[in-house]
Amino acid sequence: MVQHHAKSPCKRSPGRPRSHYFRVWRNSLTLLSWFVNENCSQWRMQKDPSKFLLTNIISGSSKRDISCVHVWPDMTATLVSDWFGARFDDLHPLLQALHRGGGTLRGPVEVVFEPGLRGAIGRLLARRFRIPLIGGRHALVVTISHQTDGLHWERRFADGGTITSIFAPVGRLPDGHWIERTGHLTMLLTVDTDGGGWHWRPLAYRLFGLRVPVAMLPRVRAGKWIEDGNYRFSVTVGVPLLGKVLSYSGLLRIASA
Repeated sequence: MVQHHAKSPCKRSPGRPRSHYFRVWRNSLTLLSWFVNENCSQWRMQKDPSKFLLTNIISGSSKRDISCVHVWPDMTATLVSDWFGARFDDLHPLLQALHRGGGTLRGPVEVVFEPGLRGAIGRLLARRFRIPLIGGRHALVVTISHQTDGLHWERRFADGGTITSIFAPVGRLPDGHWIERTGHLTMLLTVDTDGGGWHWRPLAYRLFGLRVPVAMLPRVRAGKWIEDGNYRFSVTVGVPLLGKVLSYSGLLRIASA
Protein backbone atom coordinates (compact mmCIF):
# COMPACT_ATOMS: atom_id res chain seq x y z
CA MET A 1 0.00 0.00 0.00
CA VAL A 2 1.28 3.42 -0.95
CA GLN A 3 1.13 5.90 1.84
CA HIS A 4 0.63 9.58 1.02
CA HIS A 5 2.19 11.95 3.43
CA ALA A 6 0.68 15.41 3.81
CA LYS A 7 2.99 18.16 2.71
CA SER A 8 4.02 20.45 5.49
CA PRO A 9 2.35 23.85 4.92
CA CYS A 10 5.38 25.59 6.39
CA LYS A 11 7.88 23.88 4.14
CA ARG A 12 9.48 26.24 1.66
CA SER A 13 8.83 25.33 -1.99
CA PRO A 14 11.87 23.90 -3.74
CA GLY A 15 13.42 26.20 -6.26
CA ARG A 16 12.46 29.33 -4.31
CA PRO A 17 15.55 30.90 -2.82
CA ARG A 18 15.38 32.55 0.54
CA SER A 19 16.08 35.87 -1.15
CA HIS A 20 12.68 35.63 -2.86
CA TYR A 21 10.83 35.54 0.46
CA PHE A 22 13.01 38.32 1.79
CA ARG A 23 12.05 40.51 -1.19
CA VAL A 24 8.35 39.78 -0.64
CA TRP A 25 8.68 40.69 3.03
CA ARG A 26 10.65 43.85 2.19
CA ASN A 27 8.15 44.96 -0.46
CA SER A 28 5.26 44.39 1.94
CA LEU A 29 6.93 46.61 4.52
CA THR A 30 7.60 49.25 1.85
CA LEU A 31 3.95 49.23 0.78
CA LEU A 32 2.76 49.44 4.39
CA SER A 33 5.14 52.32 5.06
CA TRP A 34 3.88 54.16 1.97
CA PHE A 35 0.26 53.60 2.99
CA VAL A 36 0.85 54.93 6.50
CA ASN A 37 2.75 57.95 5.18
CA GLU A 38 0.01 58.71 2.64
CA ASN A 39 -2.76 58.63 5.23
CA CYS A 40 -0.76 60.50 7.87
CA SER A 41 -0.01 63.24 5.35
CA GLN A 42 -3.71 63.65 4.60
CA TRP A 43 -4.47 63.80 8.33
CA ARG A 44 -1.77 66.45 8.88
CA MET A 45 -3.09 68.47 5.96
CA GLN A 46 -6.62 68.38 7.40
CA LYS A 47 -5.28 69.40 10.82
CA ASP A 48 -3.42 72.43 9.43
CA PRO A 49 -3.84 72.97 5.67
CA SER A 50 -2.29 76.43 5.95
CA LYS A 51 1.22 75.07 6.49
CA PHE A 52 1.80 72.44 3.85
CA LEU A 53 0.27 69.94 1.54
CA LEU A 54 1.89 66.54 1.01
CA THR A 55 1.05 65.02 -2.32
CA ASN A 56 2.43 62.80 -5.01
CA ILE A 57 2.70 65.04 -8.05
CA ILE A 58 2.06 63.32 -11.34
CA SER A 59 2.12 65.27 -14.60
CA GLY A 60 1.74 63.54 -17.93
CA SER A 61 3.92 60.45 -18.09
CA SER A 62 6.49 61.71 -15.59
CA LYS A 63 6.27 60.75 -11.93
CA ARG A 64 7.94 62.79 -9.22
CA ASP A 65 8.80 61.77 -5.69
CA ILE A 66 6.54 62.62 -2.80
CA SER A 67 7.57 66.02 -1.52
CA CYS A 68 6.40 68.80 0.73
CA VAL A 69 4.81 71.68 -1.18
CA HIS A 70 4.09 75.03 0.38
CA VAL A 71 0.54 76.34 0.49
CA TRP A 72 -0.06 80.00 1.29
CA PRO A 73 -1.05 80.52 4.95
CA ASP A 74 -3.31 83.47 4.14
CA MET A 75 -5.74 82.21 1.52
CA THR A 76 -7.35 85.54 0.72
CA ALA A 77 -8.38 87.14 -2.55
CA THR A 78 -4.79 86.80 -3.80
CA LEU A 79 -4.97 82.99 -3.84
CA VAL A 80 -5.83 82.77 -7.54
CA SER A 81 -3.64 85.64 -8.74
CA ASP A 82 -0.67 84.22 -6.80
CA TRP A 83 -1.11 80.83 -8.47
CA PHE A 84 -1.38 82.34 -11.97
CA GLY A 85 1.44 84.84 -11.44
CA ALA A 86 2.06 86.94 -14.56
CA ARG A 87 -0.49 84.87 -16.48
CA PHE A 88 -3.35 86.15 -14.33
CA ASP A 89 -3.77 88.86 -16.98
CA ASP A 90 -4.63 86.12 -19.50
CA LEU A 91 -8.04 85.91 -17.83
CA HIS A 92 -10.81 88.27 -18.91
CA PRO A 93 -10.99 91.32 -16.58
CA LEU A 94 -14.43 90.23 -15.33
CA LEU A 95 -13.04 86.82 -14.36
CA GLN A 96 -10.09 88.49 -12.69
CA ALA A 97 -12.47 90.60 -10.58
CA LEU A 98 -14.63 87.56 -9.75
CA HIS A 99 -11.63 85.59 -8.48
CA ARG A 100 -10.16 88.49 -6.53
CA GLY A 101 -13.22 89.25 -4.45
CA GLY A 102 -15.46 86.24 -4.99
CA GLY A 103 -19.10 86.51 -5.97
CA THR A 104 -22.35 84.79 -6.85
CA LEU A 105 -23.60 84.08 -10.36
CA ARG A 106 -27.26 83.35 -11.17
CA GLY A 107 -29.16 82.39 -14.28
CA PRO A 108 -30.83 79.63 -16.29
CA VAL A 109 -28.91 76.71 -17.73
CA GLU A 110 -29.94 74.02 -20.17
CA VAL A 111 -29.45 70.45 -18.90
CA VAL A 112 -29.05 67.92 -21.72
CA PHE A 113 -28.95 64.11 -21.46
CA GLU A 114 -27.79 62.09 -24.44
CA PRO A 115 -30.25 59.51 -25.85
CA GLY A 116 -30.35 55.80 -25.05
CA LEU A 117 -27.76 54.12 -22.87
CA ARG A 118 -25.66 57.27 -22.64
CA GLY A 119 -28.61 59.17 -21.20
CA ALA A 120 -29.25 56.44 -18.62
CA ILE A 121 -25.62 56.60 -17.51
CA GLY A 122 -25.83 60.40 -17.55
CA ARG A 123 -28.74 60.33 -15.10
CA LEU A 124 -26.81 58.03 -12.78
CA LEU A 125 -23.93 60.51 -12.76
CA ALA A 126 -26.35 63.44 -12.45
CA ARG A 127 -27.67 61.94 -9.23
CA ARG A 128 -24.09 61.73 -7.96
CA PHE A 129 -23.40 65.37 -8.90
CA ARG A 130 -26.84 66.56 -7.65
CA ILE A 131 -27.89 67.73 -11.09
CA PRO A 132 -31.64 67.67 -11.96
CA LEU A 133 -32.61 64.33 -13.50
CA ILE A 134 -34.96 65.93 -16.03
CA GLY A 135 -33.47 67.69 -19.03
CA GLY A 136 -34.43 71.24 -19.91
CA ARG A 137 -34.02 74.68 -18.39
CA HIS A 138 -33.16 74.98 -14.68
CA ALA A 139 -32.11 77.87 -12.47
CA LEU A 140 -28.50 77.66 -11.26
CA VAL A 141 -26.59 79.60 -8.61
CA VAL A 142 -22.78 79.45 -8.58
CA THR A 143 -20.84 80.97 -5.68
CA ILE A 144 -17.07 81.38 -5.85
CA SER A 145 -15.18 82.21 -2.67
CA HIS A 146 -11.80 81.90 -0.95
CA GLN A 147 -11.66 79.90 2.28
CA THR A 148 -8.83 78.73 4.51
CA ASP A 149 -8.76 75.36 2.75
CA GLY A 150 -8.70 76.69 -0.82
CA LEU A 151 -10.87 77.97 -3.64
CA HIS A 152 -14.57 77.05 -3.32
CA TRP A 153 -16.96 76.55 -6.24
CA GLU A 154 -20.49 75.98 -4.93
CA ARG A 155 -23.19 74.99 -7.42
CA ARG A 156 -26.86 74.91 -6.44
CA PHE A 157 -29.84 74.11 -8.65
CA ALA A 158 -33.22 75.57 -7.66
CA ASP A 159 -34.83 72.11 -7.84
CA GLY A 160 -31.81 70.09 -6.80
CA GLY A 161 -29.07 69.86 -4.21
CA THR A 162 -25.87 71.79 -3.60
CA ILE A 163 -22.42 70.48 -4.41
CA THR A 164 -19.22 72.23 -3.37
CA SER A 165 -15.85 71.64 -4.99
CA ILE A 166 -12.74 72.70 -3.04
CA PHE A 167 -9.53 73.32 -4.97
CA ALA A 168 -6.24 73.58 -3.09
CA PRO A 169 -3.41 75.34 -4.95
CA VAL A 170 0.01 73.73 -5.25
CA GLY A 171 2.94 75.76 -6.57
CA ARG A 172 2.45 78.26 -9.37
CA LEU A 173 2.19 78.23 -13.13
CA PRO A 174 3.61 76.81 -15.29
CA ASP A 175 4.44 73.79 -13.08
CA GLY A 176 1.78 74.25 -10.41
CA HIS A 177 -1.63 72.63 -10.24
CA TRP A 178 -4.80 72.42 -8.15
CA ILE A 179 -5.96 69.47 -6.07
CA GLU A 180 -9.61 68.53 -5.68
CA ARG A 181 -10.58 65.70 -3.32
CA THR A 182 -13.93 63.93 -3.53
CA GLY A 183 -14.09 61.08 -1.04
CA HIS A 184 -11.26 58.68 -1.89
CA LEU A 185 -10.73 60.26 -5.33
CA THR A 186 -8.03 62.91 -5.73
CA MET A 187 -7.80 64.95 -8.94
CA LEU A 188 -4.83 67.02 -10.09
CA LEU A 189 -5.96 69.86 -12.34
CA THR A 190 -4.55 72.79 -14.23
CA VAL A 191 -6.29 75.76 -15.84
CA ASP A 192 -6.29 76.68 -19.52
CA THR A 193 -7.11 80.31 -20.33
CA ASP A 194 -8.14 80.02 -23.98
CA GLY A 195 -10.08 83.11 -25.07
CA GLY A 196 -9.64 84.69 -21.64
CA GLY A 197 -11.75 81.95 -20.03
CA TRP A 198 -11.17 79.54 -17.15
CA HIS A 199 -11.12 75.90 -18.31
CA TRP A 200 -10.24 73.09 -15.90
CA ARG A 201 -8.04 70.37 -17.44
CA PRO A 202 -7.30 67.12 -15.54
CA LEU A 203 -3.68 66.04 -15.23
CA ALA A 204 -4.01 62.87 -13.14
CA TYR A 205 -6.31 60.91 -10.85
CA ARG A 206 -5.54 58.97 -7.69
CA LEU A 207 -8.06 56.53 -6.21
CA PHE A 208 -7.37 55.21 -2.70
CA GLY A 209 -3.90 56.70 -3.12
CA LEU A 210 -3.15 54.79 -6.33
CA ARG A 211 -2.71 56.37 -9.73
CA VAL A 212 -5.58 55.76 -12.15
CA PRO A 213 -5.27 56.56 -15.88
CA VAL A 214 -7.36 59.58 -16.86
CA ALA A 215 -9.02 57.59 -19.64
CA MET A 216 -10.51 55.07 -17.17
CA LEU A 217 -12.72 57.50 -15.25
CA PRO A 218 -15.61 59.79 -16.21
CA ARG A 219 -14.25 62.93 -17.83
CA VAL A 220 -15.61 66.23 -16.55
CA ARG A 221 -14.89 69.38 -18.54
CA ALA A 222 -15.90 72.48 -16.61
CA GLY A 223 -15.22 76.13 -17.21
CA LYS A 224 -16.52 79.63 -17.59
CA TRP A 225 -15.87 82.51 -19.96
CA ILE A 226 -17.34 85.89 -20.81
CA GLU A 227 -20.05 86.44 -23.44
CA ASP A 228 -21.61 89.89 -23.92
CA GLY A 229 -20.67 90.93 -20.40
CA ASN A 230 -22.17 87.79 -18.81
CA TYR A 231 -20.58 84.59 -17.56
CA ARG A 232 -20.98 81.47 -19.69
CA PHE A 233 -20.85 78.50 -17.32
CA SER A 234 -20.45 75.08 -18.93
CA VAL A 235 -20.02 71.51 -17.66
CA THR A 236 -19.76 68.38 -19.83
CA VAL A 237 -19.52 64.83 -18.47
CA GLY A 238 -18.28 61.91 -20.55
CA VAL A 239 -17.46 58.26 -19.90
CA PRO A 240 -14.87 55.98 -21.53
CA LEU A 241 -15.90 54.43 -24.88
CA LEU A 242 -19.35 56.09 -24.93
CA GLY A 243 -18.29 59.74 -24.90
CA LYS A 244 -20.55 62.57 -23.72
CA VAL A 245 -23.50 61.52 -21.55
CA LEU A 246 -24.53 64.75 -19.83
CA SER A 247 -23.99 68.50 -20.10
CA TYR A 248 -25.37 71.79 -18.85
CA SER A 249 -24.58 75.32 -19.91
CA GLY A 250 -26.01 78.82 -19.64
CA LEU A 251 -25.32 82.54 -19.32
CA LEU A 252 -25.14 83.72 -15.71
CA ARG A 253 -25.18 87.23 -14.30
CA ILE A 254 -23.24 88.51 -11.31
CA ALA A 255 -25.51 88.77 -8.27
CA SER A 256 -23.09 89.86 -5.54
CA ALA A 257 -19.40 90.56 -5.11
